Amino acid sequence: MGPVGGLLTDISATSVAAKLDILLVRHRAKNQGESSLHKLAQQHEMNHLAIAVR
Repeated sequence: MGPVGGLLTDISATSVAAKLDILLVRHRAKNQGESSLHKLAQQHEMNHLAIAVR
């Protein structure tokens, strides 16, 4: 597999992980209430931006 194929695999794996993360965040937020949802969502986006920048 060339570098492009590897990259595409990485991207799809990352997006699957991101979706699972979002589901977890939503699940936790439901248990913690709406104000926490906003904080968790912000934190989550920051984590993904940090990963994307690396």
